[in-house]
Amino acid sequence: MKVFKNDRSVDAAVVEFFTPQTSGLKKVEMGSAVMKAHTESGWGIHAGDEYSYIVSGEITCYAKTGEQQEVYMVKAGDAICTPAGQEHKSVNASDDDCVVIWIEVAK
Repeated sequence: MKVFKNDRSVDAAVVEFFTPQTSGLKKVEMGSAVMKAHTESGWGIHAGDEYSYIVSGEITCYAKTGEQQEVYMVKAGDAICTPAGQEHKSVNASDDDCVVIWIEVAK
């Protein structure tokens, strides 16, 4: 067993990987992220499906599918699934930090 703790005292955005990359047929990564108030991530694409759970706060998630862009408002208690290869980004327009736990699974 291994216990992972996240240092919430850091002023900048914090992303912590809970699991190392694994080899073989599947790659699994798990971690947490603290998205600071009034910040946004850049557009990103992952090789695996990404599952996220909002622990606290709220964010707006954008996803591109071809020429179309989808927008989702998510808050504490909501979960998100972003399919492998889908371009996406997150924006925290609120005055509070947003804490997310995520896992990515790829073949």
